[in-house]
Order: sequence, then structure tokens, then C-alpha cells
Amino acid sequence: VSSDPEVQELFFDLIARSIDTERTNGAPFIAQWKFPDAEPWHVVVHNGSTRAERGISPDPDVTIESSWPDFIDLGKGAITPPRALVQRRLRMHGGVRNMLRFGRLFNS
Repeated sequence: VSSDPEVQELFFDLIARSIDTERTNGAPFIAQWKFPDAEPWHVVVHNGSTRAERGISPDPDVTIESSWPDFIDLGKGAITPPRALVQRRLRMHGGVRNMLRFGRLFNS
């Protein structure tokens, strides 16, 4: 899948819309994605709304790193997050509590 800015915008808009904002209990949350082969993005959850933004966030709660193709494979279920972590195709940074919060954002 192309990593063109328009394609990335569609993917991250879908991610932002998929988040269950009630899972943050009113606390703001920022998830940052970094790619060696594509532009970085972040998603902000705040006051019951979400927005996807191009670029680096100065203070993310969680940072997710992978290649763009691996990110797409994760999104379509071709590889599971635990397997990607073990294979070092996915790296996550942030406190354990924030990583757990991140996982709950998508499990309604």
C-alpha cells in the first residue's frame, strides 16, 4: 500500500474514528506513530473527540514504531501485534499503564 500523504491521511482518519473515547475516562491521550519509510503521524484523544495529525507530537503517551508495510499488515490482520513485537517488526514506547490504555482504546 502506498505511503502517499493522501493514503496516510485516510488510514489515520480511520484510526481516529475507531477509538472509543469513553475508554480514556476524560483524560487526554496522544498516540504517536513513527515510520522509517513514511511520514510520522499522531492521534489526539481529548474531551470526547479524536483527531489525526501529521507530524511528531511533542509529548506522546505512547509511541509506536514500525515500517509502513508492517503497519498495513497489522491493520489488516495479516500479523498480530504480539507476533510483530516478538519479531521486532513493531516497537512500542511509553509506560506500561499507557500501553494498556492504548490497547483499550480500540476494544469496545
